[in-house]
Amino acid sequence: MNYFELYEIPVSFDIDALALKRQFYALSRQFHPDLSAHRADADQPAHLEEAAAQNNEAYRVLSDFDLRTNYILQEYGNFSEADKAEALPTDFLMDMMDWNETLSDLALSPDETAKKELIAQISAVETNLFLEAKPLINSYKIGDDLTEIKKIYLKRRYLLRMRERLLNFASL
Repeated sequence: MNYFELYEIPVSFDIDALALKRQFYALSRQFHPDLSAHRADADQPAHLEEAAAQNNEAYRVLSDFDLRTNYILQEYGNFSEADKAEALPTDFLMDMMDWNETLSDLALSPDETAKKELIAQISAVETNLFLEAKPLINSYKIGDDLTEIKKIYLKRRYLLRMRERLLNFASL
């Protein structure tokens, strides 16, 4: 089941959220067991439950930018877990090692200035990634090479984990 086909919307990283929501509600009504009780098919309740679950999962994935990006990469970009190790450039990984060292230092010796500086560095890289990704995701068409989007996605995921770790691990 292709989620974009289910909702009858074009494959895109930047989707029309209102159109998505409308389709979700329309399918929710169509698949709701109480609203479909008049149907005579004996297998209908099981089918409706499965269809409702697929509708809910499709909406969950397509309504979230990161989940939608991951979905597109998997469906159209042959994205796999093995790609993660190969996709990120060495200089980015070296920066992440340095930031992880800073996080470890903050855990041992809290320093508000160092924490703010690290947050600023992460924010700057996130902003640059957004600016780098915007033209790629805006012009994407099925069949386009997704290598650069994959790299940006993986960097973004890494930065989100770093930010979470910073907020949880090095809270001052």
